[in-house]
Amino acid sequence: MLKILVPVNGSECALKAVDAAIRDALEHGHASIQLLNVQPLMTRHVSRFVGAGACEAMRLDRARAAMAVAARRVRSAGIPCSTHMARGHIAAAIAGFARRESPDRIVIGAQPAAGLGWRGRLVDQLIKLTPVPVQSVSGGRRGWAERVGLPAGLAGGLAVVWLASE
Repeated sequence: MLKILVPVNGSECALKAVDAAIRDALEHGHASIQLLNVQPLMTRHVSRFVGAGACEAMRLDRARAAMAVAARRVRSAGIPCSTHMARGHIAAAIAGFARRESPDRIVIGAQPAAGLGWRGRLVDQLIKLTPVPVQSVSGGRRGWAERVGLPAGLAGGLAVVWLASE
């Protein structure tokens, strides 16, 4: 049975990764999808004023909300699905979960990275931290500033070079 791990945070980008995992699972025929939500650690300043039980309840609520739509999509496609929550730094928590559960692949949504590439920092960290193959799904468009600002900056720089050479 093919096991696909999909980290989700409730974003449209993560849902595109879920959709890609569903397509892969349906093509394979006998697969399951594990959804993982990673909740950040509370700073000592917050945890000093909020009890451990309240912090854990908040984490569980946020994780359930982040995974609800994704789990419905997977289950409505007829694919076995399990949901999990982890705590800590995102890349390390995903890699640790992957070591324990041994999925066949990780499918993750990647926002357009600042600059020229699609792969983001999280995807690059996962590739370094885990031997499990990581499939990156482009999950969104670049922001207005990145779409317009980078070409405008390059054009402005070329104009300055051209004027300086005259």
